[in-house]
Amino acid sequence: MRVDVDLRLAAAVGGAARALAEAADVDEETASQWQRKVLMASHEALAHPLGDVQRVEVKILRLADRIEVTFIHSLGVTRLIQEIGQRAVR
Repeated sequence: MRVDVDLRLAAAVGGAARALAEAADVDEETASQWQRKVLMASHEALAHPLGDVQRVEVKILRLADRIEVTFIHSLGVTRLIQEIGQRAVR
């Protein structure tokens, strides 16, 4: 998805990442830390939009063993990974 440079949207990306962690049965503290990491990375990415477009590309994936959040911005690529347990695989 492409996210406009708006800090409110950074919170939305952090919330989506947390929701995936909670759905994967990650404990509350880990989910909260994960959300903070994603929120901080969102703020950093949004400070460096792609060219004149004033947007950042964001990819959020839930895989069998991890959740990945990737930001593509003018400084390059930022990828965050949260491991999830095997019991979370459905």
